[in-house]
Amino acid sequence: MKRIITILILSLLAVVSISARQKQKTPVIQVLESYKEIKGVRHLDLGGLMLDFAKPSIRKTPASALIHNLEGVSILMIDDKFPDLQNRFQTDIAKVLNSSYTKIAEREQNGAKSHIYIDEAAKETFSELAMVITGDGATMAMVFTGEFNKKSLEEMHRLSQEEKKQ
Repeated sequence: MKRIITILILSLLAVVSISARQKQKTPVIQVLESYKEIKGVRHLDLGGLMLDFAKPSIRKTPASALIHNLEGVSILMIDDKFPDLQNRFQTDIAKVLNSSYTKIAEREQNGAKSHIYIDEAAKETFSELAMVITGDGATMAMVFTGEFNKKSLEEMHRLSQEEKKQ
């Protein structure tokens, strides 16, 4: 009986977590969600228990610097077989990112370009980090939501530099 009650409580917490996140859809999340049902697009939202399962994989990347206060991750990938769709997405996401976010990094490697943006750049803390990767292959966007600070960005940069050296 205790096990059933525990499972019900955990399920309720997951539903409440997902509902709260859905109410707070930011402009960049709205763009990602507007593409998620289109052929050639793969979309994944991680929050609550699903995010807990994904955290060990995230720990192996430079994004691990954000993991302590990470509340959600939204990932969208557009297959390279749909170049018109990739171009349309890149235009739509650029409009939002260039008007409401601050670009903090840009990198080109092996024919792929990555751009990293944050909201609230003038403050010590921010709640969203968006990364868009374009190039010869698939187009991908990842949005990390939570409560982050500038030190976590510095750590992410340091880990990224170490990864480059390997």
